[in-house]
Amino acid sequence: MDTQGFYKEVVVVPGNNFPVFWDVLDKIRKAQRNNYASVVLNLNDYSQNQIKTISGFCKNLYEFSFVAKYFYNKNEKRLHLTLQAMSDIVGFFNGEWLEGYVFMKLLKHFYESKGLFSCLRSFNIQFANEDKYEVDVFFRINGRIPVFIGYNSGEFRRFIEKYRKIRRRLDIEPENLLLLVFGVSDEPLAGLTKMYDITLVKEVSFVKHVIGLIA
Repeated sequence: MDTQGFYKEVVVVPGNNFPVFWDVLDKIRKAQRNNYASVVLNLNDYSQNQIKTISGFCKNLYEFSFVAKYFYNKNEKRLHLTLQAMSDIVGFFNGEWLEGYVFMKLLKHFYESKGLFSCLRSFNIQFANEDKYEVDVFFRINGRIPVFIGYNSGEFRRFIEKYRKIRRRLDIEPENLLLLVFGVSDEPLAGLTKMYDITLVKEVSFVKHVIGLIA
């Protein structure tokens, strides 16, 4: 399975280094939401290694045409990006990169472990009464274990009820429906998981959780 090139550089890299990239991605997202043509990233508060990582990522965004222009002023430690206005690019920074990250991490694991699986991403479930819900990522493992995954890189609490309803209507166990959130400590996630009967997981633990369902 090829997870290099585009997938590695603009999807997997920020997901694997989310604490470093959160502010960068959030500023790009907000600039696009406000219809700004460009954004300037002040990197003075970052370490040399972090600056190298961020500037390398933004350069790759330019190479793959996710931004129209890229310039890094080393003296001022400011990175200038001219943004793309295409809806697909705006959607990518608005959260679709995270869907790709979840999908690719699980896909890579099951290919490397030679596991039996099928999968879907970005699809709708429609019930008999015509209620329709969008699901971000779905895996069926070993022909019998369903795993539904939703994501949110920002304010996730308003999505909890949506996934709670989906789980109940599908009649699956709480551990089989995951809501992936970033930048939240374990303690509140454990409390929310118990309260709402869905499983809230962090970016560093969702693969481990899915593997645990197979055991």
